[in-house]
Amino acid sequence: MDIFLLGDFNIDWAKKCSQKKKIDSVLIKCRMSQVMDQFTRVRIGNKGIKSSTIIDHIYTNIPSRCSNITSTPTGCSDHNLISVTVERNVPKPREEIIFQRSYEMFDEASYISDIRRAQWAEVHNESDPEDALSKFTGIFNNLTDKHAPLVRDPAENDDAPWMDEEIKSLMLNRDAAKRKVRKWDRLYRNNCNKDIVKAVSTKKEEYFQKRLREADNDIKKIQETLNDFMGMNSCSPVTNIESGGRLITDDTEIANCFNQYYVDKTEELKRSVRNEGRSSSRKLIKERIMKDKQCSLSFVPVDVEKVESLLSSLSDDISPGTDNMDVRLLKEAASHISAPVDQYLFQLNRNINTQPVQNRLLVSLRPRPRNKPPNSELQPLRNK
Repeated sequence: MDIFLLGDFNIDWAKKCSQKKKIDSVLIKCRMSQVMDQFTRVRIGNKGIKSSTIIDHIYTNIPSRCSNITSTPTGCSDHNLISVTVERNVPKPREEIIFQRSYEMFDEASYISDIRRAQWAEVHNESDPEDALSKFTGIFNNLTDKHAPLVRDPAENDDAPWMDEEIKSLMLNRDAAKRKVRKWDRLYRNNCNKDIVKAVSTKKEEYFQKRLREADNDIKKIQETLNDFMGMNSCSPVTNIESGGRLITDDTEIANCFNQYYVDKTEELKRSVRNEGRSSSRKLIKERIMKDKQCSLSFVPVDVEKVESLLSSLSDDISPGTDNMDVRLLKEAASHISAPVDQYLFQLNRNINTQPVQNRLLVSLRPRPRNKPPNSELQPLRNK
């Protein structure tokens, strides 16, 4: 923690005295220093300066980061206004990385050809819905990774309050230049980056100046603005957790601990579902989800044509999810994967009357009816 003590201590730091020696001994024990080295009270008589003293002090535990120490007369007091500039490294927010598929080298004909030749029968050999779904997802993702590989891309922070249309336009121009591979575009791209850095710096400065003006003399608002500027209002990261009586501080171990916790919870839930018999899905939904709700649950058979229609009509706004199944790739292959989905996944689920926990293709929400009862809080479910 950075500590600063400022004020009138009525001890002249420019002279040797017993009080100064006592403070020096305390400062050594507390690992602090007094950094004010200019006269802070100057008394002027008829013949000029009568006395000059350093009785206003600045104590801190970070003297190496202090600079531009000033003592300025104000005219309203015989004490000068003392100030110090503190060098701070404003923490940058962690860069958010997103993974999305690249279609630069995508060949639809080659992709469809590989989809047709895929060994979908391997899915049929699985007797467990979870294993069957994992097999299907693995085969499909292996093909999509080949034709539309996942690429690492930093996400732009569009939520910054100083991010306006001018900066976004500059970013679009930069990205357009970046996609070109011609060598003579590099200079233009570098100039675009310089323009963006300059624009962001200017807009950010204008934003905080505006907030300080709006704060006027409200100390609380001024402090909030300064904390935002210095990154002191950002959420503190998890630095340690306790697991099994052991304190964990390593970032990787903390992440693994959280991951294992949720994996264990998921496995526990899956075991409880499987051990409740053939009607476990309906029973759990009725007892835990549909209880006291005005809704209904029904499982209806679907054919290959229906599956193809559903895949082809998927909304482009749907997130790929943790399995990275891009909607575009599903729609492109709809006519070729509809049969494996219906025959190897839906039939298996209907036979044992359950559904894979992670399968977002097999369960969908039916739109709410317009004459929905007012107390209804759940949409009807249907096995697709």
